Amino acid sequence: MPIFPTSNRPHAFEPATACDLCLKGRDDPIHVRTPLVIDREEQHRRKAEAEAKELDPRGLDPHEPGAKLDAGKLQPWLCIAGFSRALAAVAKVTTVGAVKYTPNGWMSVSNGPERYMEGFARHMLKLGAGETLDTDTGCLHKAQMIWNLLAALELELRETGIN
Repeated sequence: MPIFPTSNRPHAFEPATACDLCLKGRDDPIHVRTPLVIDREEQHRRKAEAEAKELDPRGLDPHEPGAKLDAGKLQPWLCIAGFSRALAAVAKVTTVGAVKYTPNGWMSVSNGPERYMEGFARHMLKLGAGETLDTDTGCLHKAQMIWNLLAALELELRETGIN
């Protein structure tokens, strides 16, 4: 099932793919296709491949004291520490939304990915018009844009099963 409905454009995408440029509102004749769903067998193959490559960054044998098999793994702390102020601004959007609506109610919004992309675009328009702070919420428009992208992405990842 596609994340975004098939459009009336002549290159309407198949259920398992979406045209990245079309999702950005482009009508260029050249389009890039991205798979939205990776089958379970491929996911298991990739996981087994990653596990087989687990290494200690210092080259220690896995059974030596002090070895930690984390070479090549995600480093989320770099993201959290490096973007702490930006993430705090996005967390403020989450908090304001939880008070205004309900905590985690965003997960149950019908047509969530499309609606959050529309929210992203509305905040982008405000930012483009020179408004940096949303007077209704007191949040930065950029933080609200990022929150909307995160909500759309999270829902899409949950729907497709991509980790």
